Amino acid sequence: MVGLFVLSVEPRILMRRRFMARLVLALVGTIIAVYVELPLRAGPFRAPLVYGRPDTWDGFWYIALAEQFRGSVQDPLGDLPRKLSELAQLTAAQFGVLAPVIPVAFLATAIRQRRYALLTGSAMLITLVFNASYSNADISRYYLGPTLWAWTWLAILGGLMVDQVVLTIQGGMAPPLPGLAPGAGEWDPTAADEPASAPVPAEVAAPVAAPASAPVPAKAVRPDRRVAPLLAVVLGGLMLLPTAADFSQRARVADSSHDTAARRWVTTVLEIVEPNAVVVSWWSTSTVLWYAQYVDRLRPDITVVDDRTRLDLQYGEATDVITRFLGQRPVYVIRANVRDLQLVADAFVLEPVTGEGATAVYRVVGPRSEGG
Repeated sequence: MVGLFVLSVEPRILMRRRFMARLVLALVGTIIAVYVELPLRAGPFRAPLVYGRPDTWDGFWYIALAEQFRGSVQDPLGDLPRKLSELAQLTAAQFGVLAPVIPVAFLATAIRQRRYALLTGSAMLITLVFNASYSNADISRYYLGPTLWAWTWLAILGGLMVDQVVLTIQGGMAPPLPGLAPGAGEWDPTAADEPASAPVPAEVAAPVAAPASAPVPAKAVRPDRRVAPLLAVVLGGLMLLPTAADFSQRARVADSSHDTAARRWVTTVLEIVEPNAVVVSWWSTSTVLWYAQYVDRLRPDITVVDDRTRLDLQYGEATDVITRFLGQRPVYVIRANVRDLQLVADAFVLEPVTGEGATAVYRVVGPRSEGG
């Protein structure tokens, strides 16, 4: 995306080999500086909690290439009617009456700021295709970028409308659209982004007497600098009116300050879990327990064995972890779904402790007898 933008601004950049070499060197150096932290924090400068085994060759590439998320992007170009319908519903929910205007706003952006349209348009397309096909996280936050880009398109459309209104009020003729050669009626692909200070050849700059029969072009009028800002403020206010009218409801939905469920859950769990216990957990509950341990400095005596860390520690499956520690330390389990819980319940007697569903905590009483 950024590469397309750079090439559109400076297409001859590929001919500057030394400059390109420096860019590649800076890029590679930055990547190395970022990723070298992984083996360092898993080795000589070990962090309290290490994800995976980045201090090994295979472990490093497993994390750097995000192998754990392989398969999460499913059939990007499949089931397009459903995906487009869901996108339309989401757009209508977020933009309200402005939703149908967004495609028009993009066209206005493509006319007025074609390079910016190339940058944001390609980014929008790639992000939306990815979001519609990704099934491994709370995907709503991935739409923040597209939402911002759509608002910039609307702003550019608003600016274009303000200019046209001001010109109409002044009774002048609007300047030709960028890229359209005056008087020729033909598309000039270099005119839209021509710098205002570009040198003009002498033979072009010299005045040329027009034939007596030549029509006198209407005088182009620039938007009044006093009227345009006022209209821009008014138009901006109208565009924001739907959001402002529903602001209280949107604020209540977005406000998570009252959501203390995770804090209350972890407080209860840490009060109940016995000293020196092992908690066999899964990702969403593990992160809450780790936060309490490593940030709040609570219960350093317990060991949280996550579905990821048990593989890194070569403990095997969840039932293998329980077998390893049962009889030596108190063992508790938290499973993500009914299937995973049943696999444990088939092998061990479980006693409910607190919580429900995916946050339910069970104490492992002992192995289940063969007779059940």
